[in-house]
Amino acid sequence: FADAESPIADYSYALLPAVAAVTDETAWRSVGVASMASLSLDGLDEAPSSYTLHVRACNRAGRCTTAASSRLVVVTAQPVAGGSVRLGTLGLSGQILDVSAPVDVSWDSFIDAAAAAGLEGTALQYEACVGATPFACQLVAFAPVGAASSWSSGAALPLRCGEAYYAMVRATNCAGLQLTLASEEGATVCCDPPSAGTVSIEGARSEE
Repeated sequence: FADAESPIADYSYALLPAVAAVTDETAWRSVGVASMASLSLDGLDEAPSSYTLHVRACNRAGRCTTAASSRLVVVTAQPVAGGSVRLGTLGLSGQILDVSAPVDVSWDSFIDAAAAAGLEGTALQYEACVGATPFACQLVAFAPVGAASSWSSGAALPLRCGEAYYAMVRATNCAGLQLTLASEEGATVCCDPPSAGTVSIEGARSEE
């Protein structure tokens, strides 16, 4: 805040529910001439909830001006897994990887209290990775995919025939709290087609 005629004599703030407006009954907390304050979550509505921080500046003449922050969302819990993580090649059933095709990872959407409450700007952000052992990312490091529920390598990866690979997905909510979930089973790499067998015709006879 700035005042060309009279110095700022006092700053005060009020943390109000996002739907509430400043009134004559608003309880302001003074911080003197400091330009920052530490806020406590004590006494706030059960998370997830949203608030607006209002700041009032008063000069020595007793005239005051207020300004408000963008909405603050209070989140205290990490996301919850919504299902499983699956690794494979698009178009193939089961946990099978085609050595010559891109690797695809998909997952069921995680559950987050703030996002479920429909609070703006609280969509979960996902990352996916691929590893040669469970809970590891040796092949592809965590790659951001936004709010999508799938990821593709886009091109074939250096997979080893007959070996199993695993995927992990990490979800981050608007408070920066995270949950990581791994595929329960590895996907096996298929390199070779089936070996040829013998074709015979049963009950065939020649005609003269």
